[in-house]
Amino acid sequence: PNNDVMDGSSEERYRLSSHEDADEDGMATRFICRFKPSMETTLSVYNVDYDYNTFRKGYKSTFTEEGFDNHMIWSSQLFFQCPVPVSLQETVRLGTSVKNDYATLFLDLIPIRTPPNYGAPASFLQPKYGKKTTIHR
Repeated sequence: PNNDVMDGSSEERYRLSSHEDADEDGMATRFICRFKPSMETTLSVYNVDYDYNTFRKGYKSTFTEEGFDNHMIWSSQLFFQCPVPVSLQETVRLGTSVKNDYATLFLDLIPIRTPPNYGAPASFLQPKYGKKTTIHR
């Protein structure tokens, strides 16, 4: 995603873009993390690059239209983080958002709908991996 403000307002807006047009923090994200009640947003961060791992494993595609990849998805865990906005970090660290044993800070996890990766995994790699990535065997 690219986090351009499109209409001149202060509201954050996102759009799907190519790697060349994407903001650096949006190249590998799949979720918008919206913290409530402040409505501040961050973009999710993966612990590992799943497209790169699929490429390194030598799979012909990340997903198949026929569903032959279901065995890889059904019991898989998806690890990622939602970075806490700087303005909320102290509140989270100290736990002051908990009032009378009730949470007052919430998180909306908003999926970013992207086309499925039916093609070769190398076609989805971020620019940091370059056009030619060597697989060591």
